[in-house]
Amino acid sequence: MKQTNMLRFLCLSLIFVFASCSSEDDTLELGDVPFEDPRIVLENNGVHSWNVTEVTGTGVSQAFEDKNQTLTLKIGLRYTFVNLGSRNHPLEFRNVEGELLLSQDLNVGSFENDPEVDFQFDIYEELAVFTLTEELAKELATYNCSFHDMMEGSILLVE
Repeated sequence: MKQTNMLRFLCLSLIFVFASCSSEDDTLELGDVPFEDPRIVLENNGVHSWNVTEVTGTGVSQAFEDKNQTLTLKIGLRYTFVNLGSRNHPLEFRNVEGELLLSQDLNVGSFENDPEVDFQFDIYEELAVFTLTEELAKELATYNCSFHDMMEGSILLVE
């Protein structure tokens, strides 16, 4: 996996170097670079916190902290969250007021039926998948465990 990420980094670096050396007419725009859909793997630390154990793809970064890492997500991308403890720690996404937007639990969030968000989850497959639309991004603030209040991480958004 690390070799794949390194190869991807080297390829993108070469593309950017080539683009910066080419004529103005041939300039490569960031939007021209193919992106892999981002995937975030979460694991619970007991009932106290989340730990991000893996991040792949483009359009996500994390602060390297011990627990409840802050995630930075890019608006417009489709995200896959793999929640390794989903049966005991269903993943939810909330706004700053704590209102439910998306839930891996039986609770229904306000964006779950939005066709552009196209929220899908499977608690047994440990997946929660959605597109981060402009509308959802205006509301999104945290990721949480539906059962344990201490399991809450912040989400920062970039265009």
